Amino acid sequence: MGLILIVLFVCLFGYLGPALAEVEPFMGISLSPDSVSFRADASPGIYDSQVVDVMVRSENKDWTIQCEAISPLSHSNGKSHIPSKRLYLNSPLTKADIDNGAGPGFESMERPRLAARGSFTAPMLLKVSSLRFRLLTTWEDKPGTYAGHIRFTYITNP
Repeated sequence: MGLILIVLFVCLFGYLGPALAEVEPFMGISLSPDSVSFRADASPGIYDSQVVDVMVRSENKDWTIQCEAISPLSHSNGKSHIPSKRLYLNSPLTKADIDNGAGPGFESMERPRLAARGSFTAPMLLKVSSLRFRLLTTWEDKPGTYAGHIRFTYITNP
């Protein structure tokens, strides 16, 4: 509405200036499912989550997606934590010979990890990656429910 009023104002005084429109590049990320869960119901060890599919819609020609655990997993009592270094990621871009303690092909999420890369997808949402998450529990972890956050970062490469 503000742009229309400005154009009318300029036209009333007999001067027609150039019209400019700025369109931001479009991008979107969707995860299915949109949360990660583990059922650690036996002795301490390694537990896998469900597979998480990453879908992207992008008008950029070259991009990457990184993900990282941005906080430790916190117990519902607020006193116990599982450090993010015991949460692991496997993506199609993970090197198979990497082993940070949870088996080959799984990288610790204590720092950003490459989850996907791609290019222009047009207006369509396309599946670009399937991620597997893994949790390593120890005898020191108290029984109960833990929660944390994983950040996905979209990076365009000019």
